[in-house]
Amino acid sequence: MALSYTSYFLMDDEGIIVDCYNTKPQITFKDLLKVNYIGCSTVIYDVSKLGKRYMKPIRHEDYALWLQILKEIGSTKGLLEPLTVYRVGQGISSSKWKSASWRWNIYRNELRMSVIESAWYYLSYVVHGALKFGKFRLKRQNLKAEGSKILTLDDLMSKQ
Repeated sequence: MALSYTSYFLMDDEGIIVDCYNTKPQITFKDLLKVNYIGCSTVIYDVSKLGKRYMKPIRHEDYALWLQILKEIGSTKGLLEPLTVYRVGQGISSSKWKSASWRWNIYRNELRMSVIESAWYYLSYVVHGALKFGKFRLKRQNLKAEGSKILTLDDLMSKQ
């Protein structure tokens, strides 16, 4: 296998593990155009099969690289076990409007897709993103309201 990835935990800005993003066990180039199932820190690739790869100096550079690779190899498989923790709401990609414009740029300028084709995949991206992060916020509110046992990064680390 030339490239692989894993599921990952989502953590809020207070260090609380709110959810687990369960990726798909197998993805194709077309799947990836709709939804970025690959978390950057979860990826491993085989240099002997793909050669040394570098991310371009653009926004969403990791996503652009995964698309480039999957366009070449067709599909890849991932591990469903979460092995990484992502902090949501921090960093450069936390602005959803900026992130959306970067996605559009990849469709139009990196992949040279038509406006119609770009709009089709962009709509899928918007719907999936709204559901993913809406679910994240709802779960966080429910955890705090219920007074449930809250899992933190320290809890995860102590299980190792």
